[in-house]
Amino acid sequence: MIPKRVKQFYVNLTDKFTEEDEKYAQNLLDGFEYYLFMKISNSEKKHSVRVSREFKKISEEIKLNKYSPTKDLLVEKNQTTENLKKIISKDGEEYINNFIIENEDLFIKAGLLHDVGKSKKRINIIEKSIIVILNKITSGKLKKSKNKKIQCYYRHSEYSENMLKNHIKNKNLLDLIKNHHSSQTEDLKVLLFQVIDDRN
Repeated sequence: MIPKRVKQFYVNLTDKFTEEDEKYAQNLLDGFEYYLFMKISNSEKKHSVRVSREFKKISEEIKLNKYSPTKDLLVEKNQTTENLKKIISKDGEEYINNFIIENEDLFIKAGLLHDVGKSKKRINIIEKSIIVILNKITSGKLKKSKNKKIQCYYRHSEYSENMLKNHIKNKNLLDLIKNHHSSQTEDLKVLLFQVIDDRN
């Protein structure tokens, strides 16, 4: 876990949000969505663009018959990948690939919007790292803290859904945004999204 977190810290510190990233988001979001997207920190914007672009890349590889969910999505060993592995074993890779293509637009847009709730209380990279370390040390008890930044870190998916629910009519998109950190899910959309989100 620590090497992955170190890599994430380094990527968030060095991978800068660019004008090209901004244009990418602007082309995919409407005015209100873009407004919310632009309120999050540059490192969160860059993360969101990476997630969105990875789904776009996966879809392109599927269309070229060059994508294997088993080889790409099951690299990490955790509850999410175990649940995903069961679905792939039961339904097969072709089913997963078709599902990704059918939901391509949903995944690409969710990639950009899933963290807009983090604008409620901005957390910089150092603060985020401290929260992750303290959460590990306290075995998850940190989640009970009333500190607004800590609450925003843990509840940003709920905040994101609340910010968007009166604007977005697509229930699947709202559900994906709300549940993108849910540990109690077997929803294929959420599981696929969690894997891509977690590695970006």
